[in-house]
Amino acid sequence: CYSLLENCVEEWLRTILRAVISATYSTGSTGAGYCAAWVSNVFANAGVGSFGGNACDMYWSYCSSSDKSSIKPGMIIAVPTEPYSAAARLYGHIGIYVGNNTVRHCLSGVITTQSLDSWISQFGVSATPRWGWLGGVALA
Repeated sequence: CYSLLENCVEEWLRTILRAVISATYSTGSTGAGYCAAWVSNVFANAGVGSFGGNACDMYWSYCSSSDKSSIKPGMIIAVPTEPYSAAARLYGHIGIYVGNNTVRHCLSGVITTQSLDSWISQFGVSATPRWGWLGGVALA
């Protein structure tokens, strides 16, 4: 019986993960300066739940690793600060790792696809990028 339940949970997590990845392509922009709102909308649209806060809040609450071998599709990737605007210095920047060395994020109001290495290089100039599961909900 336990094995059947375990299989059901694993299948549910795979389904939710696919929904999160899909929602990164179907969730519209929240506007310039609202990257964390976009991330929250993606997870809400995927049925994971609602999570508030800015990129800095999410970084400190949910992102604990900077080891590239540990990043998994569906994880958020964030920095608590970055130098490209006054708001970004205060609130940071955040996106979602979708696999295949690819991050999706809302940058200046445009949903953008960027390689993981490029994202880390661009946004890791003021703080170390870290990643983790939004809300502590491990999807893999």
